[in-house]
Amino acid sequence: IILRHLERDAGKRLLDVGCASGYLIRSFVTARQDVTAMGIDLSPQMIAAAETLAADLGPRVTFLSNDWEDENEELDKALTQKPFDVAVCASTFHYFANPVAALRRMQQVLTPGGRLFLLERQRERSLPTMAWDLAHRHLIKDHVQFYSTAELTGMVEAAGFREAKVVETIKRAFWHGKVSTNLTLIKALK
Repeated sequence: IILRHLERDAGKRLLDVGCASGYLIRSFVTARQDVTAMGIDLSPQMIAAAETLAADLGPRVTFLSNDWEDENEELDKALTQKPFDVAVCASTFHYFANPVAALRRMQQVLTPGGRLFLLERQRERSLPTMAWDLAHRHLIKDHVQFYSTAELTGMVEAAGFREAKVVETIKRAFWHGKVSTNLTLIKALK
C-alpha cells in the first residue's frame, strides 16, 4: 500500500521507522536507482535479517538496531547527517509509549516539505483491533495502544505536521494471511 504512494510521491532519501526485515526499503531502493534509505528497528534480529536480505544493495541502504524513542548518540548522529525526504512508519505506531514525541522526531529529520506516511490499524473499523486495544490496556497493561483514525491524524498534526489526511484505507478479510485487515494510510507534510 505504501509503495504505490512512494512511487508517485518520494524524494531521494527514505527513513523507515520500525523497518522490521526491511521489505519496504528493499522494494523501494530496487525500483529506484537514485534513492538511499535508512531503516531503524528495535529488534537486533530484524536488523540482522534486513542487512542480510539487502546485502546486494550496497551503501544505498543502512539499517540500525535502535529504539526510536530513546535519544542516543549513535542514532542522533545517523539522523543528522542529511535530512530525509520521506519518513515511513508502517504497523509500528501502536508500540510507541509517547506517540506524539515519536512523530515529532520524524518531523524534525525531514527536509522542508518532506512527507510522512503513517500506516496503522483502524481501531474504529475492526473488532479484533478493538479487542487487542482493550487487552493491552486492561489485561496486559503495557503501553501498546491502537487509535482511531481521528486520533492518529490529530497526533500527526500535534507533532507539527500539516495537511494530515487519510489517502487510503483497506478493509479486507483473509488478506495476506490475516483473518481481518483494517488499515489506514495517513500522509502529512512537514
